[in-house]
This record gives sequence, C-alpha cells and structure tokens, in this order.
Amino acid sequence: MTDAILVLNGGSSSLKFAVFQWRDELHLLVRGSVSSIGERPRLHVAPTAMTPLFDRSLGEQPISIGKAFEAVASYLADRGLLGRVRRVGHRIVHGGREFARATLLDERTLGALRRLEPLAPIHQAINLE
Repeated sequence: MTDAILVLNGGSSSLKFAVFQWRDELHLLVRGSVSSIGERPRLHVAPTAMTPLFDRSLGEQPISIGKAFEAVASYLADRGLLGRVRRVGHRIVHGGREFARATLLDERTLGALRRLEPLAPIHQAINLE
C-alpha cells in the first residue's frame, strides 16, 4: 500500500479536497468537495480512475468547516484511503510576508497566522479551525 497526501482548501462556503498517491510522482486518487456548508451541505466526489461519482446530502442544516472535514474523513476511511495519508497540505488564505511558501504548522506558525486574521477575516479563521 503506497502512501498518500491529502490536500485541503477550506473556504467560507466549501471544503475542497484531493488525495494523491505519493511515489516518484503524484497520481490523483480522489477529489471532491463539501459545498454549501452554510446552507444545505453536500458531499460531492468527482469520478476518477479509482472512484465513481459520489454525491450525497449532508442534511438540511448548515454545518461547520469541522463537520465538513469529518464528512470527508469518513468518506476516505470508508474507502480505505484515510489510513494511507501520511502528509496533509492545507491552503491558508493569508500568510502575510512571513509565509510565502509551504510551511510546517506548529504553535508558533498558528499564532502568527491568527494575528493575520484582520487581513482576511472571513477565510482566515475558517482555515485555522
């Protein structure tokens, strides 16, 4: 079983995700999104060579970005993909001048990113949740 990378992109109304197989090259295994999280959320997974189309309602009430991630994690676990994930990347909307490239997330980094929240008040807090 090869390792995988989970990539996330959280926004104010959706959480996009993709899982890539990680060998010499990256190969897309699955990609999708939880959309309309502030209204009637849906989990949608685009078809790939490994996964068929999947589209399911997550209820009639708004959910948090955390609950959206739980839905994604459950989907990936049910398909045996979550246990393969060895790295996670997450796009954060604003890194200021200090974070212009991929950065390991630790307490110092989280604190610095929280201080940048006024630059992107809607998205930054969601990205750090």
